[in-house]
Amino acid sequence: MQYKPPYNWCSPVDIPDDNLLGIFSAGEERPRLPQDHLIAEAISNPIGTPRLRSLVRPSDRILIASDDHTRATPVHAILPHVLTELRDAGVADDSIRVIIASGTHRAMTLEEKIAKLGAEAVSRLTVLDHRWDDEESLYYLGTTDELGVEVWPNRAL
Repeated sequence: MQYKPPYNWCSPVDIPDDNLLGIFSAGEERPRLPQDHLIAEAISNPIGTPRLRSLVRPSDRILIASDDHTRATPVHAILPHVLTELRDAGVADDSIRVIIASGTHRAMTLEEKIAKLGAEAVSRLTVLDHRWDDEESLYYLGTTDELGVEVWPNRAL
């Protein structure tokens, strides 16, 4: 049998009939509330920790890490609620930055940043691109204990 995975980047694969147990898919879950309400509820009622607004002070500098355009996380839907919590705590926009945690992926275009983060966040906040290939934007933290892997986080951290 030839099977085409449901991803644009995947080519069809040939699977011998003797090796195919079946093709399975997940069921569909219907949320009890619209996504925006569910996010607001989760941000307002965190599990095992106080609300974000009670953990920050107006003088704090905030760096929010976001995944990049290669991940489907709906940051554009989540980020406004996080920003509301920060603003309610008195944190000003100029104290909030977002870094795109792109790993070794290319930098995102402005259009991709708007799609990922939302137009308001991109226009109001400083959005940084992680540059894994720019040593000046990284610093050496040390190595991991067991494997001795070098750790080079972004200086924005």
